[in-house]
Amino acid sequence: MITIAIDTHHREITQFTPYFYLLELLQDVMQSGTPTHSMPLEELIEQILNSHSITRDEEHRLVSALSGSIAMDEDLQAAIQRIFYGMRHGLLNVVD
Repeated sequence: MITIAIDTHHREITQFTPYFYLLELLQDVMQSGTPTHSMPLEELIEQILNSHSITRDEEHRLVSALSGSIAMDEDLQAAIQRIFYGMRHGLLNVVD
């Protein structure tokens, strides 16, 4: 078993870890330094607003957060709505 430490996030990798998961993890690390799927929602929002760009995976995570799968307060919901506003009006770059 191998443990990968990325900032405060630790991932255990075994020979049974799916190949696509390893590729996704490496792409996240290469792009942002921290995997966005394990990053707290508040940090993800801050990163998106500071970089003025959002990936499709990040967009999907925000959509699922708004759909009710994650409990959140009104301020967090408003921040996510601002991100979607920025996407609709071309204020954020959408990268694949």
